Amino acid sequence: MAGASPEEAVDAFLERIRNTLNTILDGTAVGSGNAEGVDHGLTLYIPGQDEPNVARLRTRGGVGELRFRFAHRYRVDHVPDDPQRGPFNVRTSFYQYMILDYEGDEIVVYDWAPEGVSPVRTPHLHLPMAGSIRLKQRPGASVESQKTFLGKLHFPTGQIVLEAIVELLIREFDVVPLRGDWAEVLRENRDAMRRDHI
Repeated sequence: MAGASPEEAVDAFLERIRNTLNTILDGTAVGSGNAEGVDHGLTLYIPGQDEPNVARLRTRGGVGELRFRFAHRYRVDHVPDDPQRGPFNVRTSFYQYMILDYEGDEIVVYDWAPEGVSPVRTPHLHLPMAGSIRLKQRPGASVESQKTFLGKLHFPTGQIVLEAIVELLIREFDVVPLRGDWAEVLRENRDAMRRDHI
């Protein structure tokens, strides 16, 4: 998100994140700062829940059947040559969106860590619930004894925005939205991002 100052850009970014999250949960996201050129973290707080960055979600099947674990970092960039988008812009620099069952076991994980120890630095998807599914090797092949488990693979996705995850939770996992206009809120937030990043 763009702004005339680092503070204004971060405020616009946080407003988008909060509006998106508040379509499915009653809480707030707080940013850790607005200094240029360094990574800042978001922390998600939910009233009545002890652990930050984890939300129990209400589904059509009952309260707390799903959990959403949220990890997100952002960076403030100075873009003086582009007055339409700034001169300050906030961009995502890391995310991990985890959909968990009620016991906390991972179902789906969307992950992007462009810096770090993993050799996979592009946006990808993990399917931990498929961890026990072993891909079969052709009998007699030189790799017949090797075991490849589906849950360990990195499926490329392209960058995933938070709005896409919230829509997935509502449409596919039957999370009950807290707002009747949730689809419009997500669309408006996506449109605002496109304006600031194109």
